[in-house]
Amino acid sequence: MLKNTQLMNIEARKISLAQKLFAIQQETILDKIEALLNRETSLTKEQKKAIDMGLKSLEKGNRIPQEKVMNETKKRYPNLLK
Repeated sequence: MLKNTQLMNIEARKISLAQKLFAIQQETILDKIEALLNRETSLTKEQKKAIDMGLKSLEKGNRIPQEKVMNETKKRYPNLLK
């Protein structure tokens, strides 16, 4: 449960954001904010299925060492990981 000071900080942040929102005059920015707020945050069926498949694979002992995963990731995406 959040403490009173945390709740106050959250409320203050919301007020600050609301004030900034009221000051926005560009419709494109409002469109982006609206899209962000309307975004679905739950997982899709496909994502849930992929997670379940991964968990079942782990239960069967199918694992890849972290070092191997990192090496392969660095090869595929050298500009993202140094």
